[in-house]
Amino acid sequence: MKKAIVLLLLLCFVLTSCKTKSNDPISTSSNSSEELSASLENISSDDLEPETLSSANVSQSSSSATTGTTVTSTQKYDSYKTVDFAQYDSGDDDYSINSAIDTINMMGSVAAAKGKRIRYTLKMPKRRYELSKSITLTGVQDLTIDGEGSSFVFTNNVTAILMNGCKNIIFTNFFIDYDPLRYTQGIVTAINGVKCTVEIDKGYPSDIDFINGAGVDDVYGKVSFGEKTFTSNIYDATGAIKSNTPTMVFKTNAISKGGNLVELTAHSNSLFEGGPLDYLNVGDIISLSYSGPKLVWADYCLGGIEFININVYSAPGAGFWELGGEGGTLYKNVCVSPGSKPTGAIRDRVLAMSGDCIHSTMLKQGPTIDGCTFINLADDAVNLNGQIYYVLSSSGNQAIIAPRWDYPLLVGEKIKGYDGTSLTSSGTATITKFASRKDSSMTSLIKEMYQNTDQQWGDNTLIYEVTTNKPLNLKKGDCITSLDRHCSGAVIKNSTFGKNRSRGIVVKGDDVLIENNTITGCMFPSIVVQLDLGFGEAGFSSNVIIRGNKITNSTVGKDMTMSINRDNLGAIMVNVLLDRAHNGFINSYEQKNILIENNVINRTAVYGISCTNVDGLTIRNNSITNPFMFGVGKVGQNFGIKPNAGIFIGQSMKVSVTGNTVTGGPLEITKAVQIHSNVTSIIDNSNNTKK
Repeated sequence: MKKAIVLLLLLCFVLTSCKTKSNDPISTSSNSSEELSASLENISSDDLEPETLSSANVSQSSSSATTGTTVTSTQKYDSYKTVDFAQYDSGDDDYSINSAIDTINMMGSVAAAKGKRIRYTLKMPKRRYELSKSITLTGVQDLTIDGEGSSFVFTNNVTAILMNGCKNIIFTNFFIDYDPLRYTQGIVTAINGVKCTVEIDKGYPSDIDFINGAGVDDVYGKVSFGEKTFTSNIYDATGAIKSNTPTMVFKTNAISKGGNLVELTAHSNSLFEGGPLDYLNVGDIISLSYSGPKLVWADYCLGGIEFININVYSAPGAGFWELGGEGGTLYKNVCVSPGSKPTGAIRDRVLAMSGDCIHSTMLKQGPTIDGCTFINLADDAVNLNGQIYYVLSSSGNQAIIAPRWDYPLLVGEKIKGYDGTSLTSSGTATITKFASRKDSSMTSLIKEMYQNTDQQWGDNTLIYEVTTNKPLNLKKGDCITSLDRHCSGAVIKNSTFGKNRSRGIVVKGDDVLIENNTITGCMFPSIVVQLDLGFGEAGFSSNVIIRGNKITNSTVGKDMTMSINRDNLGAIMVNVLLDRAHNGFINSYEQKNILIENNVINRTAVYGISCTNVDGLTIRNNSITNPFMFGVGKVGQNFGIKPNAGIFIGQSMKVSVTGNTVTGGPLEITKAVQIHSNVTSIIDNSNNTKK
């Protein structure tokens, strides 16, 4: 229960900490407080039943206790009650918050045993809370944590909020930050071969053990190329990712050179071509970060999770990480952006989060993201996915498969099989029996299956035994995915993303709406619909609408125009992310019914729009200006194509592309639309203009 309390406290801190920049890294302006108050005043809750509890720690609420969430509009409660956190405040924030949550959860359980359903609101008096442990909620239901503008500052390298098996939980009105920060930054003062000297900015962590990753235990991002590394992004004076530069990869063997000076060694097997330091210059501002513990980790929650009016200034690793469960999480007015300068600092922070901002895996329903801002990130802004499982052996309706991570499949779950080479479907079936076990004798075979993919996985002795209601005609090297759990039904609208390494929005589910977003300064493509062989993220998507988005300075990373760029061909892109075993086009049409319309794309290093492997594609009334802003480079070499347009379509069928305008670009770009000869069933290709 203490863990649950800690989680709630962290959420309160996020709301308090995001709006202003001052000497206090967590401070709240009067404007932000007024905005929060106004937001609450506009929210009402019907059918509230006031009821007084015997406990002195619970007070009757005179207004809506649930601050206007979808939970209150759809759930029926016997009563609504407000708990005043001040009654639990012992001066130890970790203990007090957990104690409050523990007590509330117990009261709810007692009421439920008597046949009553009560929704509680924990009111946090507005102040700065300091936490050294995670706030943990296990099996908690029907609770709102209202920070009322508080700041939650985490002083250790921990996950802020841990949730497991929770339902109908609302976090609202607080700010989150970490002090000390879990990353550092500085300016390059010298370059010598594969080594460079960096002067760490005043006010930012400069301890050499910290820079070399002491205390970083999270598996994600800790090991690359067979040894510990950390990543570095290059920034311009505005704090945006510097155009036409790659992500740098450094070893964790930094050497202190006295004062705030450190010497870094680039990894000799860099992911990017041209040498590990070819695009680094004296005077560049760089960040040094790991992918450490997640900000929020939610395991197998049961729905009704909401984050409303939350501000996040920093996190050790990824942000909102959801695994399994019902999904359908609401993110409303959530802001993730760098906070105020640390005490004594001169330069603003360049990084808010050392990983994906929202990463949802194996959820029945994708999230709704509305009115949010996610900027200055070390990875994707939004990544919604399922999982690919490789087949080790199969006989009849039984198969032994290897998971990358321990994400069990479920009896009754509908799965689909795919040929491991072409990714053509071998049919669908329902799981009738599932078992999990470890078998070290299978390790070499598991490694063989994943030899051409990203080399991180959870346990290379873990296997699943799956029985289905009918054979899928699977063989070694094929793969399966769940059709029930790849974040379908997601809505991403009216939000701002960018100034980040990697991508803006990545989806891999069905029935998805991506509408009226602004995406600026992504190193990689801005909107992506794909099955991902490289990282084992499924699945294929159908019924996706990408409409009315504004994209500027997309795919600004140097590696976009290199031959290492295997698939990042468009600012808006629908495709299959290939692993190292594949090259060129694959004869698959598993993406279905994709609509891309009324988007405005200005300045991209690749095509404005690129689509492959689609059955039923409509691209209409989009405006693309200045594609291939760094020149054509090596874009398309892995597919044997030479770019000559702002829009590319390959290996697709039932295609309609109309009313699109392409303006500018290098001399090679002579037309609006480039359609490969492997595209069949072109329904309409008209009224497309190159200016």
